[in-house]
Amino acid sequence: YYNENGDLILACNEDTVITPAIPDEDEGGNEGGDDSGEGGDNTGSGSVDYDTTEDLSGIDQSVSIPLTQEYFPDPVFRDYVTAFDADNDGTLSPAERNAVEFMLCGWCDITTLRGVEYFPELIELWCEGNKLTYLNVTANTKLQILSCIYNDLTGLNITGLADLEELRCSGNYSLTAPIWRNANRIAHLAHLAQALFSEKLK
Repeated sequence: YYNENGDLILACNEDTVITPAIPDEDEGGNEGGDDSGEGGDNTGSGSVDYDTTEDLSGIDQSVSIPLTQEYFPDPVFRDYVTAFDADNDGTLSPAERNAVEFMLCGWCDITTLRGVEYFPELIELWCEGNKLTYLNVTANTKLQILSCIYNDLTGLNITGLADLEELRCSGNYSLTAPIWRNANRIAHLAHLAQALFSEKLK
Protein backbone atom coordinates (compact mmCIF):
# COMPACT_ATOMS: atom_id res chain seq x y z
CA TYR A 1 0.00 0.00 0.00
CA TYR A 2 1.41 3.42 -0.94
CA ASN A 3 0.60 6.47 1.16
CA GLU A 4 0.34 10.05 -0.09
CA ASN A 5 4.13 10.43 0.00
CA GLY A 6 4.67 7.40 -2.19
CA ASP A 7 5.93 5.25 0.68
CA LEU A 8 5.13 1.57 0.72
CA ILE A 9 3.83 0.60 4.15
CA LEU A 10 3.71 -3.06 5.19
CA ALA A 11 2.55 -4.28 8.55
CA CYS A 12 2.67 -7.68 10.20
CA ASN A 13 -0.10 -8.54 12.61
CA GLU A 14 0.03 -11.12 15.38
CA ASP A 15 -0.30 -13.93 12.84
CA THR A 16 2.54 -12.48 10.73
CA VAL A 17 0.14 -11.68 7.90
CA ILE A 18 1.22 -8.74 5.79
CA THR A 19 -1.52 -6.11 5.64
CA PRO A 20 -1.37 -2.45 4.60
CA ALA A 21 -1.17 0.22 7.28
CA ILE A 22 -0.11 3.85 7.58
CA PRO A 23 1.87 4.32 10.81
CA ASP A 24 1.55 7.48 12.86
CA GLU A 25 5.18 8.42 13.48
CA ASP A 26 4.34 10.38 16.63
CA GLU A 27 2.48 7.46 18.11
CA GLY A 28 5.16 5.08 16.95
CA GLY A 29 7.77 7.10 18.80
CA ASN A 30 5.73 7.01 22.02
CA GLU A 31 5.15 3.31 21.76
CA GLY A 32 8.82 2.75 21.05
CA GLY A 33 9.75 4.61 24.21
CA ASP A 34 7.43 2.47 26.33
CA ASP A 35 8.71 -0.77 24.86
CA SER A 36 12.32 0.29 25.23
CA GLY A 37 11.71 1.03 28.88
CA GLU A 38 10.24 -2.39 29.43
CA GLY A 39 13.29 -3.93 27.80
CA GLY A 40 15.47 -1.99 30.22
CA ASP A 41 13.87 -3.77 33.16
CA ASN A 42 15.22 -7.05 31.82
CA THR A 43 18.60 -6.12 30.45
CA GLY A 44 19.86 -2.95 32.13
CA SER A 45 21.85 -0.24 30.37
CA GLY A 46 22.44 -2.37 27.29
CA SER A 47 18.79 -1.97 26.31
CA VAL A 48 19.00 1.81 25.84
CA ASP A 49 18.14 2.29 22.20
CA TYR A 50 17.49 4.93 19.56
CA ASP A 51 14.36 6.20 17.93
CA THR A 52 13.68 3.75 15.12
CA THR A 53 12.28 6.60 12.99
CA GLU A 54 15.62 8.45 13.16
CA ASP A 55 17.43 8.82 9.83
CA LEU A 56 20.98 7.64 10.47
CA SER A 57 22.22 7.90 6.88
CA GLY A 58 23.99 11.22 7.51
CA ILE A 59 26.39 9.94 10.17
CA ASP A 60 30.00 11.08 9.79
CA GLN A 61 31.86 7.91 8.80
CA SER A 62 35.26 9.62 8.50
CA VAL A 63 36.15 9.49 12.21
CA SER A 64 37.28 6.67 14.48
CA ILE A 65 34.61 5.27 16.80
CA PRO A 66 35.56 4.34 20.39
CA LEU A 67 34.61 0.87 21.57
CA THR A 68 32.66 2.24 24.50
CA GLN A 69 29.18 1.90 25.93
CA GLU A 70 28.25 5.29 24.51
CA TYR A 71 28.65 4.04 20.96
CA PHE A 72 27.89 0.34 21.49
CA PRO A 73 25.50 0.12 24.48
CA ASP A 74 25.03 -3.64 24.41
CA PRO A 75 28.07 -5.39 25.96
CA VAL A 76 27.66 -8.52 23.85
CA PHE A 77 27.51 -6.60 20.59
CA ARG A 78 30.41 -4.42 21.75
CA ASP A 79 32.49 -7.54 22.36
CA TYR A 80 31.48 -8.81 18.92
CA VAL A 81 32.61 -5.69 17.04
CA THR A 82 35.81 -5.48 19.11
CA ALA A 83 37.08 -8.31 16.93
CA PHE A 84 37.25 -5.79 14.08
CA ASP A 85 39.76 -3.63 15.99
CA ALA A 86 42.78 -4.89 14.05
CA ASP A 87 45.34 -2.66 15.76
CA ASN A 88 43.87 -3.11 19.26
CA ASP A 89 43.77 0.61 19.98
CA GLY A 90 40.28 0.58 21.48
CA THR A 91 38.69 2.34 18.51
CA LEU A 92 37.37 1.34 15.11
CA SER A 93 38.93 3.42 12.37
CA PRO A 94 37.06 4.10 9.10
CA ALA A 95 39.28 1.54 7.37
CA GLU A 96 38.55 -1.11 9.99
CA ARG A 97 34.81 -0.50 9.82
CA ASN A 98 34.72 -0.32 6.03
CA ALA A 99 36.35 -3.74 5.84
CA VAL A 100 33.30 -5.32 7.51
CA GLU A 101 30.79 -6.63 4.97
CA PHE A 102 29.17 -9.44 6.96
CA MET A 103 27.90 -9.70 10.52
CA LEU A 104 26.77 -12.99 12.04
CA CYS A 105 25.57 -12.16 15.54
CA GLY A 106 22.49 -14.32 16.00
CA TRP A 107 21.30 -16.04 19.18
CA CYS A 108 23.53 -13.98 21.49
CA ASP A 109 20.92 -12.29 23.73
CA ILE A 110 21.80 -8.91 22.22
CA THR A 111 19.30 -6.22 23.26
CA THR A 112 20.34 -3.44 20.87
CA LEU A 113 22.41 -3.16 17.71
CA ARG A 114 23.11 0.50 18.32
CA GLY A 115 26.49 1.03 16.66
CA VAL A 116 25.74 -1.02 13.56
CA GLU A 117 25.24 2.31 11.80
CA TYR A 118 29.02 2.81 11.82
CA PHE A 119 29.51 0.01 9.29
CA PRO A 120 28.53 1.57 5.95
CA GLU A 121 29.91 -1.26 3.81
CA LEU A 122 27.80 -3.94 5.49
CA ILE A 123 26.20 -6.24 2.93
CA GLU A 124 24.69 -8.96 5.11
CA LEU A 125 23.37 -8.68 8.67
CA TRP A 126 22.24 -11.84 10.44
CA CYS A 127 20.94 -11.06 13.93
CA GLU A 128 18.32 -13.72 14.54
CA GLY A 129 17.11 -14.91 17.90
CA ASN A 130 18.24 -11.96 19.99
CA LYS A 131 16.23 -9.60 22.22
CA LEU A 132 16.09 -6.64 19.87
CA THR A 133 13.09 -4.35 20.26
CA TYR A 134 14.13 -1.81 17.62
CA LEU A 135 16.33 -2.03 14.56
CA ASN A 136 17.36 0.94 12.45
CA VAL A 137 19.64 0.19 9.50
CA THR A 138 19.11 3.39 7.52
CA ALA A 139 22.88 4.06 7.59
CA ASN A 140 23.70 0.65 6.14
CA THR A 141 22.76 1.64 2.61
CA LYS A 142 24.63 -1.24 0.94
CA LEU A 143 22.75 -3.90 2.87
CA GLN A 144 21.49 -6.72 0.63
CA ILE A 145 20.38 -9.30 3.19
CA LEU A 146 18.79 -8.60 6.56
CA SER A 147 17.67 -11.46 8.77
CA CYS A 148 16.17 -10.41 12.10
CA ILE A 149 13.72 -13.25 12.72
CA TYR A 150 12.70 -14.28 16.23
CA ASN A 151 13.48 -11.06 18.08
CA ASP A 152 11.09 -8.81 20.02
CA LEU A 153 10.95 -6.10 17.39
CA THR A 154 8.31 -3.41 17.66
CA GLY A 155 10.13 -1.04 15.30
CA LEU A 156 12.08 -1.71 12.10
CA ASN A 157 13.43 0.98 9.78
CA ILE A 158 14.86 -0.05 6.39
CA THR A 159 14.33 3.30 4.71
CA GLY A 160 16.51 3.99 1.68
CA LEU A 161 18.03 0.50 1.34
CA ALA A 162 17.99 0.44 -2.45
CA ASP A 163 20.10 -2.74 -2.66
CA LEU A 164 18.12 -4.79 -0.14
CA GLU A 165 17.14 -8.06 -1.78
CA GLU A 166 16.23 -10.32 1.12
CA LEU A 167 14.34 -9.39 4.27
CA ARG A 168 13.53 -11.96 6.94
CA CYS A 169 11.55 -10.59 9.87
CA SER A 170 9.04 -13.28 10.84
CA GLY A 171 8.66 -14.25 14.47
CA ASN A 172 8.44 -10.63 15.64
CA TYR A 173 4.83 -10.70 16.73
CA SER A 174 4.70 -7.12 17.98
CA LEU A 175 6.10 -5.65 14.78
CA THR A 176 3.13 -3.66 13.48
CA ALA A 177 4.49 -1.14 10.97
CA PRO A 178 7.97 -1.48 9.48
CA ILE A 179 9.15 1.78 7.92
CA TRP A 180 9.90 0.94 4.32
CA ARG A 181 10.69 3.85 1.99
CA ASN A 182 12.76 4.76 -1.05
CA ALA A 183 13.84 1.25 -1.99
CA ASN A 184 14.43 0.91 -5.71
CA ARG A 185 13.72 -2.83 -5.68
CA ILE A 186 10.53 -2.49 -3.71
CA ALA A 187 8.56 -4.79 -6.03
CA HIS A 188 11.06 -7.58 -5.45
CA LEU A 189 11.02 -6.94 -1.71
CA ALA A 190 7.24 -7.07 -1.64
CA HIS A 191 7.29 -10.33 -3.59
CA LEU A 192 9.89 -11.78 -1.23
CA ALA A 193 7.91 -10.74 1.83
CA GLN A 194 4.85 -12.42 0.37
CA ALA A 195 6.80 -15.65 -0.02
CA LEU A 196 8.23 -15.44 3.49
CA PHE A 197 4.88 -15.02 5.18
CA SER A 198 2.93 -17.29 2.83
CA GLU A 199 0.23 -14.68 2.45
CA LYS A 200 -0.91 -12.41 -0.35
CA LEU A 201 -0.36 -8.70 -0.17
CA LYS A 202 -3.70 -7.08 0.54
